[in-house]
Amino acid sequence: MARGKLVDALITIKKNGAKHMTHPTTLAMAEIKRALALADKADSISKLGGEPRIPTTSAAFGADIEGGPAWVALGDGKHVDGVLYRRVKRNVITQIPTLPDDRILPIKKICSSEFWETLDNPDKRQAGRCLMHLVSNKQVNLALVSLNGAGPQFYCKT
Repeated sequence: MARGKLVDALITIKKNGAKHMTHPTTLAMAEIKRALALADKADSISKLGGEPRIPTTSAAFGADIEGGPAWVALGDGKHVDGVLYRRVKRNVITQIPTLPDDRILPIKKICSSEFWETLDNPDKRQAGRCLMHLVSNKQVNLALVSLNGAGPQFYCKT
């Protein structure tokens, strides 16, 4: 950081009639953080050829899940990742025709095994919340059979 900027910041504070001077080290750290943030943004823009973006998932999951909100609010006041919500919905809708009519199943058996294996444990819990929301809002042709507290919920085809 240029010494001139720090001196200018101190002079500005003094001219504005600040009663309590902020320690020069604190001012310097604030100025360094601001400069680094601007430099990081400028550097990432130049490297990427535009504004930085989260990498798209169209190759892995299909373009139909990219659109939509980043977070989906559930009825219980919690939020889930929007992409995961749309992935769960798409997978469940494609799996429903293959489900047996007379069976009660947890989400692990409703979703395809390939899809389920791509999820880590936190995402599996989020997927359970997504399916509960989809069922309660009648967006999929499943019915909740048992409300099992913190354990897995069970569903059947409607």
